[in-house]
Amino acid sequence: MRQQLLGGLRLDVVDGEESYFLLGAHGIPMRLSRQAHLILSGVAEGRTSEEIAQTLGAAGAPTTPTAIERRASELLTRIAHIEAHPRRQVGFWMKRQIVGPAVVGRIARATKWCFDPRVAGAGLVLATVCGSIALIRASTPSSAAAPLLGYAIFLLSLVAHEFGHAAASARFGVAPSGIGIVMYLIYPAFFSDVTQTWRLPRRQRVLVDLGGLYFQSLFAAALCLAAALWPAPAIGFGLALIGLSLLSSLNPFLRFDGYWIFIDALGLSSASSARGSVLRALIARIRGRTADARWPLSTVVAFAVYLALLPFAWAYLIAAVGPVLIAQLLGYPAALGALSTALLEGRVQPGQVEQFLVATFIAFGALIVGYRLVLAGAAGLQRLFGLRVKRPLVVA
Repeated sequence: MRQQLLGGLRLDVVDGEESYFLLGAHGIPMRLSRQAHLILSGVAEGRTSEEIAQTLGAAGAPTTPTAIERRASELLTRIAHIEAHPRRQVGFWMKRQIVGPAVVGRIARATKWCFDPRVAGAGLVLATVCGSIALIRASTPSSAAAPLLGYAIFLLSLVAHEFGHAAASARFGVAPSGIGIVMYLIYPAFFSDVTQTWRLPRRQRVLVDLGGLYFQSLFAAALCLAAALWPAPAIGFGLALIGLSLLSSLNPFLRFDGYWIFIDALGLSSASSARGSVLRALIARIRGRTADARWPLSTVVAFAVYLALLPFAWAYLIAAVGPVLIAQLLGYPAALGALSTALLEGRVQPGQVEQFLVATFIAFGALIVGYRLVLAGAAGLQRLFGLRVKRPLVVA
């Protein structure tokens, strides 16, 4: 790990890896591209624009001193803008910390032994066996309260998920942050700040990314053992939700844990910031020219395959899930009316609450997907017409 100071900013780089980041004067973390880091570190060292241009040229990015001066000014201006106008996430509200860093740190240090390779191997085998048994013995809730209790169990698994990230961070010497809860539209969600893990080497960052899924799987395994002793319908419903959560989190095409596992495994900052340089390296290799030494052939091929599959993954998602989401969204008012009538008349049937909760999840999920598609389409149009799309936490 190397550090440099630029005014009130701290530039960090993980030695031997394509991993650079900057900590702003007010503590806002920003990932840097390699070119941005070379320019800013040159400025921090007091080097001239000619010297910085020579460094970039030697690194495979030829440029001129005039372009360096202009780019350095743009970078510093953008960093100042990010510091003054931190990104706000639309749709999130009532963000609260529920477990402080001190408590999380104590629990994380007490459970970091779970990441010993032998313990982790045994834990994953246990989770796989218990998950298979849970699928075979799946049952339908027999009371209106079962889905509500099952959902509460699922929320507890999300807390375990965040403690998994914290324990993995502690395993590699990074102090974990507190754990909080936030509402995303109507969905409660939990969060922890793993920004400081950017300082870790690539393999350790991947393990931190996997830590949440690992602990959530162990939580599910414990539930399976509990269900064997006490086969409550609520536990079965909770296990079903946990299973869906684990599968969706592994999706590398959405910005869940699976995405960051893939990105960190390749040593990238993000898919969007690395797209241009990796594709240029691919074209150079195809043409038999000298490729950018930053990108090994395995990284170039894996990322190129990912980019090629990305539009098909989104097309499949829209084609397969879209009609179901639209039908559920259109039918949601009727489902709400039916449940309201049943509650007023005192004749709620087993499974009716479960169906309404599922319909609620799907209906609001459709709104979220639609919202994200609109944002993606707007960004695409901006790029198509040559407008600059700002990514506040990635400085290219």
